[in-house]
Amino acid sequence: TRLKSCCECAGVCRMAETADIALVWLTVKDGTEEFVDRTSVNVCGSQLEPENVRFELYDGSKEGKRTYVLFEVYKSKAGADAHKEQKHFTEWRPWLLEQLVEGGRDRRQYRAHGPGGVDDFRGGDIKPGMEVALVHVACKPGTEDAFVAATLKNKAGVHEKEPGAVRFDVLQQEEDPSKFILFEAFADADAVAHHKTMEHYLTWRNDVQEMMAEPRRGEKVAFVPTGGSSEKKRPAEEEAAAADKKAAL
Repeated sequence: TRLKSCCECAGVCRMAETADIALVWLTVKDGTEEFVDRTSVNVCGSQLEPENVRFELYDGSKEGKRTYVLFEVYKSKAGADAHKEQKHFTEWRPWLLEQLVEGGRDRRQYRAHGPGGVDDFRGGDIKPGMEVALVHVACKPGTEDAFVAATLKNKAGVHEKEPGAVRFDVLQQEEDPSKFILFEAFADADAVAHHKTMEHYLTWRNDVQEMMAEPRRGEKVAFVPTGGSSEKKRPAEEEAAAADKKAAL
């Protein structure tokens, strides 16, 4: 699987400027065994909303702390607001709030950097067993644009030279623009190891080192299948592309 969006832009450019992009961390109490089943209903319903582009559940639990992450992308703020009025959400949310530990919900809004549009976030590309990580970055104030420019160069190298790369999203937090998330997905552990040997990565690591306000932190998460529509679309799209290619021969 190849990273699909072209990343040749070396400057600072913002992708999907009007899109609503959010990551939501949910830490639940011990004994909430039905969390995935109950949340999957909301995920599947959300994927069918006309304005939804991506709605996925990830498991980031470790060391006895049960934390999940929702990755939500809507075409517009209005679409995200309409989501909160849907039955699958209004029935799920009160139940969810009772399952969370104190302070167990952290929602952050982001804007994406890079060429392309909101459709570059279309779901269905992440599969169970893939290596997925949220890299938390805190930049020194005033270095944000330089960080984005350097990271887009790295992303371009990932796209051009790493067939094992699935996603590489550069997300800047709206509440605090000095904070970023690099959403990275690779086919397997070998692809991750290969990435860390590449010249574009090593150059990026050196270039951004002095921009860091604190050490970068990688949060490894696992994709949770929910049976939603986005998980069913991608195989059909791949079959259609294969058929078109065969017809062209």
